[in-house]
Amino acid sequence: MDQCYVCLEACENKSPCQCEINVHQTCLENACLKLQKRDCTICKSPINIEYLNIEIAPPDVIQIPSNIIDYENTCIACTFTNIFIFIIYFITGCLGKMALFLIGYQTDLWCFWCIEHLIASLGFIILVTAITKIFR
Repeated sequence: MDQCYVCLEACENKSPCQCEINVHQTCLENACLKLQKRDCTICKSPINIEYLNIEIAPPDVIQIPSNIIDYENTCIACTFTNIFIFIIYFITGCLGKMALFLIGYQTDLWCFWCIEHLIASLGFIILVTAITKIFR
């Protein structure tokens, strides 16, 4: 008695391909469905699909239902999120630069694309977070 190629249990059924390896019909059906292939994984010859009780859809037929992802609202939400993050970055950077100006550090207030603005923005956020935690 030989073993099934998939589940390794006792099996006498032969696969419907050139290698004719021992495999249960249900194991072969499950493997074909899971792998979405019509060829044998051992001999690479086509498996006689009519023998099986399954239909494998070609890859170009598989579609994501339109009710799963709403691309229009997702795009709008991403746009508003990016705008919100930029506004927070710009305002906190300007406030951080103003704080630096008060202690004597000279910097360009409107140069928001430079590293000074990023550091001032992060510093201001850290400062506000620390002050908030102290006075809680």
